[in-house]
Amino acid sequence: MESIEPKSKWFAVTAGFLPTNFEEAANRVEEDLFDLYPFAKILKFTSRNLEKCAPQTLKKYEEYLREGTPGYGYYSWKPEIVQRVINGEFGECDGVMWIDGGCEVFNSPWTRKNLKNQIRSAEKTGYRVFELDTPENKYTKSDVFDLFPSANRADASPQVQATHFFLYGDRGREIANTWLAAGLEGIHMFDHTPSRNGDPDGFVLHKSDQSIFSITMKSLGLSERMAPPPAGNRGLLSRLRAMRSPVWVTRNRNGKSVKGSLIRLVEGISK
Repeated sequence: MESIEPKSKWFAVTAGFLPTNFEEAANRVEEDLFDLYPFAKILKFTSRNLEKCAPQTLKKYEEYLREGTPGYGYYSWKPEIVQRVINGEFGECDGVMWIDGGCEVFNSPWTRKNLKNQIRSAEKTGYRVFELDTPENKYTKSDVFDLFPSANRADASPQVQATHFFLYGDRGREIANTWLAAGLEGIHMFDHTPSRNGDPDGFVLHKSDQSIFSITMKSLGLSERMAPPPAGNRGLLSRLRAMRSPVWVTRNRNGKSVKGSLIRLVEGISK
């Protein structure tokens, strides 16, 4: 890795709330992020840090922030974590790379170069996100559309994912601030109850923080997309193909990596 420090201060951020296996997954991600890029800070948050990392969310949704609720409160804590980090609550910060605790990190000379290019791209546009072919109108409650007048409730375009993304500078702060403000409108913005005015026929499932994030991006007219990261969780061939990418969206929700001994060996040698 180049010894020259980057001009911009980038923070890598992950989180792992209860149950314990989610925290163990975040520990794994945090450990694997070291030496991938000269981040100014690598931050990992757990349920023990809620008062520090998401105080507004804790105050408003405390009754939902518990292990028995999906996503430890429908992932309502994520927007505030990102918003507070990029707004300097944990130190001077220009950009945030969010990576879910269920992801995998692969560190090699080519993935370090890949990540550097991704960060440079994010610095030009103010963000870097990807989408998957999950139609917005089937995975976002009408309540969210109602909050954004410019959003089209019949929008069947792919949903922007909140699994892994980059936010940078003023544009990144605008995204984070809008995302958080929408999330603080009420728990109905996150939970799986029917929308106040009903949801359309064929509606599948609200994606909580991700649905709000996706509509935030679209309402701001931000249409740039990066290629979806590989999953790397469908056998050896899938993992070998994933080795081109620094981040795999694996949904590996425990502390043991799915990379396996062969890929771990390659990773160790390439470091």
